[in-house]
Amino acid sequence: MDINRKGYNNQRIIEPQINILYAFSLDPETPVYYRIIPGNIRDISSFKTAIVESGIEDVVVVADKGFGSDTNFSLLDDEELRYVVPLKRNSTLVDLSPVKTGSKRDFDGYFMFRNRPIWYYGRKHEGKNLFVFIDDELKAEEEKDYLLRFENNLEGYSYENFLEKQYTFGTIIIKTNLSKSAKEIYEIYKSRAAIEQSFDVLKNLLQQDSTYMQNEQALEAWAFINHISMMMVYKIYTMLKQQELLSRYSAEDILIYLKYINKLKIDGEWVTSEINAKTKILLKKLNIHIT
Repeated sequence: MDINRKGYNNQRIIEPQINILYAFSLDPETPVYYRIIPGNIRDISSFKTAIVESGIEDVVVVADKGFGSDTNFSLLDDEELRYVVPLKRNSTLVDLSPVKTGSKRDFDGYFMFRNRPIWYYGRKHEGKNLFVFIDDELKAEEEKDYLLRFENNLEGYSYENFLEKQYTFGTIIIKTNLSKSAKEIYEIYKSRAAIEQSFDVLKNLLQQDSTYMQNEQALEAWAFINHISMMMVYKIYTMLKQQELLSRYSAEDILIYLKYINKLKIDGEWVTSEINAKTKILLKKLNIHIT
């Protein structure tokens, strides 16, 4: 296939591949748009093309730390895209002296996120907003993890390196061109978890991270079926969430229950196979009708 071009995969190995760009809605939580891109294209202009084609409004590009280069920020600005992008913890754009003092006096304040206090302060840089967030619970976890690795003599971990890194544990540094509060920016960034989960659904639950299609028409059909499947998975997830059943069941659990319900043709008529009592109760709670 012509669209199957050589590009870097997630192990930085060059091989023939395609890229799939997804737009994900946070309310309701569901994938709403996809686009197949040749494997040698990782350009920000493809974001702009996708936004125009989809007709989606109120779009924010949320990236990871590896995305936050000067080149990428310039491209985002050139394309007039709104973004929330984390910087590496050793970034020279921000002053970490308020963090190093150990005092919260130089912070702008705090807010609660999932019952955890998040302290923050903001600065301006070339017209963009820079926020430094610190999560003390995350800081303690990262310190413990580092020292455990040091105790186990893992390569690259030393006491001197720990002393260098100690002030950055638990910190998240965000660069954005949005005019929103620190809490809003933090919540937008944390929405990445839901976005990343959608790719986990595609790769692991649906087991569709590789395609064996032989032409581009079949590839388009494969991607479309995957998209519909993902929308169905998230529909089930929403049902579980509304019924407050997520602590007991996952979307994968429901799919396992449903896949054993079959249609049988008896005397020329289609009838539904047996459904056990537990499954019937669950289907009733979720308002799923098997016809």
